[in-house]
Amino acid sequence: MLLISSSSTQVYFLDLAAAEYPESIDFASSFNSIFANVGISLGSFTAAAAQAAGLTGIASTSYFGGVYILLSCLLMVLVCRQLAAKK
Repeated sequence: MLLISSSSTQVYFLDLAAAEYPESIDFASSFNSIFANVGISLGSFTAAAAQAAGLTGIASTSYFGGVYILLSCLLMVLVCRQLAAKK
């Protein structure tokens, strides 16, 4: 998920910064690596893949990863709704 959305997310943050906060473009460009590390830390902290492999076998770990994808999509919908309501 990170590799698929990283470039589009980076462009979104930079476009938003350029349009609304031009003085913070450098800060916005650092978001991609910051949130990548947060995602890795969250995955390591919860150890979902290790637990899933131990309980159900290695073949079902993608289903547990899908839970993270659904949660991230839900959060993105909420953020988009808040941004739309703001405008």
